[in-house]
Amino acid sequence: MHAGDLGADVYELVGHMKEQFAAGYINYFRRGQTAPPYSSFLAPIGGGEFHKAQTLHWQVAQTLGRATPAEIDADPQLKGYALAETELVRFLVAGAFAPESGNYAATANVTPPGGTTPVFDVSTGGSNVAVSAPDGRFIQVEFDDTKGGSWDYTNFPKHYEYEREKVLALASLFDARPSLSTVARETALDGRALRISFRSSMPAVVDDILASALAEDWDLVGPAWDNPSKSVVYPLPGTNENASAPRLFGNFGYRQQVPAAIYANLFARYAEDRGLLASLRIYRDGEAISRFPDGEARKFTDPTTGTTYVARALGSRVRNGRAVENGIGARVLSHANALLIDAYEVDRGADGTVVLDAFGRATPKKAADGALIPRGTSADATMRVQRYADYLGVVDAVVLAARAGREGGWNSSDE
Repeated sequence: MHAGDLGADVYELVGHMKEQFAAGYINYFRRGQTAPPYSSFLAPIGGGEFHKAQTLHWQVAQTLGRATPAEIDADPQLKGYALAETELVRFLVAGAFAPESGNYAATANVTPPGGTTPVFDVSTGGSNVAVSAPDGRFIQVEFDDTKGGSWDYTNFPKHYEYEREKVLALASLFDARPSLSTVARETALDGRALRISFRSSMPAVVDDILASALAEDWDLVGPAWDNPSKSVVYPLPGTNENASAPRLFGNFGYRQQVPAAIYANLFARYAEDRGLLASLRIYRDGEAISRFPDGEARKFTDPTTGTTYVARALGSRVRNGRAVENGIGARVLSHANALLIDAYEVDRGADGTVVLDAFGRATPKKAADGALIPRGTSADATMRVQRYADYLGVVDAVVLAARAGREGGWNSSDE
């Protein structure tokens, strides 16, 4: 320690918190009946660390908000705060998208259609990617029925599930509830100035994280495998970190996507974040009349039901060699369109390119009996069709979740 060191700064505190979180995973493993009862465990460990991350960020954001970019560059202490903010986001991304433990191989059903980077998932096949604890975390509980038998096995789990924590970690990016209440006249009159979140500080990064999770863009936001160190790393979304490394499935499915969408809408409403509400919102056609002009719309039509979904286009950018929507709802509908094209035969031009309308939709081909025509071989076609059908549930869930944070008010007439 040098003479000017006044103790741990905020960046060092974040590093210690990350180490503590990793070391705490051992508590998820049961040692006979010496650990707390399974039913009382739930998810206190991860949730507590994520709340600490929110509290630290509240202080970091307050400090950085009072400084200019030039002042941050010139002041080593402020630079530490800026680095801490980045690492806090990385910590929550790791909490949300921790992969399953096991051996991995490139897997088609978690690789986005049109993606340039194969996404790896747990596989019985061999590869040089093998994830172990604490980098890997089991999303489902496993019981030891050799000790508990068929009657008392729930009291003998081999390990607890790491599932609720994933949603809590992602929700922490949007949670604007203040860590403290300032005793001041302004707080008594209003208090909304204290509603600070990761989203209010880093909107583009946080929106990209949620959009990628809901649109299953694991080649953009999934953890990466660092082969030299044989460990899992978490590139900051929106950057080119670890661009050439294999990406892993974030172990984040429908049961995590639905509550994540609900939390994002609820916290956006609490923070009066109309930008986030507008980005999240997906309307069913007919609800979106006069909301925005067709030139700003992205649409998806389910050919089975004829239902059309509409979201506002907020521009796009190129990530990992492919264009992605900036808007969260638009990204969800873009992924639904991509899965439809991947699952069924659609109209194509003379050069084989898919013909899209002004809203980003393809026109599916139909057999003589009116049925859609699956693409690929029998086994492959079944996987593609099922993947598309499963994702329709995510689209509907995002539509319904938005009603928890509708920008038109709680009694909006379009609902």
